Amino acid sequence: MALCLTLFTLAVTAGNREFLAIGDWLKSYRSELIELFNPSKQRLPSYSTIRRVLLTLDYAPNLSSYTIGAETTLPNASSSSRG
Repeated sequence: MALCLTLFTLAVTAGNREFLAIGDWLKSYRSELIELFNPSKQRLPSYSTIRRVLLTLDYAPNLSSYTIGAETTLPNASSSSRG
């Protein structure tokens, strides 16, 4: 699961927003990714496997770390003074 999440994160960071695009990205960088991560079977998960892993994740326990500070508001631009 960790490899799937890592590959997903890298693919999205590289600009791939759809699972088929992630699959294409994985194929394009297959040898480099295998060399970098050295998976036990010397193969990468398919985009379908990555998709299935993402669908099984329970995001609720992790949401609190993203909502901390959400109540904080930015100062209103009209109330700030520019001298």
